[in-house]
Amino acid sequence: MKKIIVILLACVLVLSACGSADRAAELMSDSVDYMPAPQAEMDFWADDSFEMEEMALFSMAPSEMAVGAAQRNVAEYGGTIVTEPVEQPQRSVTETRRIIRNGQVEMETYEFDMAISLLRNIPESVGGYVENSSLGAERGRGDGRRLFNIVMRVPVEQFDAVITQIEGLATVTGSRQWAQDVTDQFYDTQTRLNTLLIEEDRILSLIDRAESLAEILDLEQRLSAVRLQMGRYQSSLNALIQQTTYSTINVTLRELLEEDEEDEYIPVPPPTFGDRLGGAFASSWGGTLAVLQVVAVLVVGAAVPLGLLGLLAWIGYRIYRRYRTA
Repeated sequence: MKKIIVILLACVLVLSACGSADRAAELMSDSVDYMPAPQAEMDFWADDSFEMEEMALFSMAPSEMAVGAAQRNVAEYGGTIVTEPVEQPQRSVTETRRIIRNGQVEMETYEFDMAISLLRNIPESVGGYVENSSLGAERGRGDGRRLFNIVMRVPVEQFDAVITQIEGLATVTGSRQWAQDVTDQFYDTQTRLNTLLIEEDRILSLIDRAESLAEILDLEQRLSAVRLQMGRYQSSLNALIQQTTYSTINVTLRELLEEDEEDEYIPVPPPTFGDRLGGAFASSWGGTLAVLQVVAVLVVGAAVPLGLLGLLAWIGYRIYRRYRTA
């Protein structure tokens, strides 16, 4: 009986093992059926032409589209655009550094009208221009003297020569020059702009290949954001180009009148040995007189109260003598 039970259990175990193996093989077969082959996977992705084209466009090298995009934006945004490559080569410091140089000069002269005429002609003679100028009465004075102010823009390479020329027209009362190196800011802005130009050209290419309205609207939104940033960078770049190409010089000219000649300072020569001895004696005698004057003032001031006290003392003494004799 025991042998029969053992044999039955063994049969059950064998049948269970065979069923599990068949089920595993079936599941394996099903997973293989649902897993696409490598070629089938490529065919699957190839069916979505827009997605594949977008991936291909955004994997292209920047140099393939930068030139065409830059030319298009020059016409669209105006101004000056620098289309140097994103990766800058080794640059010479004297050729490519971007430095803003400005100056301020304050002067005064008797030949006021002539100096104004010469100042107005300086910018044009060096290839610059007058940004603004003003002429009026000097504030806080009622003598009619005038004050002239002019702001000129001159080529940066002419900056030192123009400063020297200006300072030779009148008496300089103040002069200051300063510089700001914006090289890193300039090339950083240029690189960002070129990157946006490339992105804009890629988005336009995707719009041409878009097949649905939703795709076109999404790309148009991305294009608007890119062009907004491009406009900002282009404005900053144009401003830096203008500031580093032309220096700003602010000149203030003050008119001197004839009566100013009488008020001119005349230097006093240093005192001699005799002057020093005389000064010492005069100082000593002056001190003595001052002491005597103080003593005299004290005596005069004390005379009245002392006289009254003496009078009272005498009256008291007389009264005392009278009562004593009596």
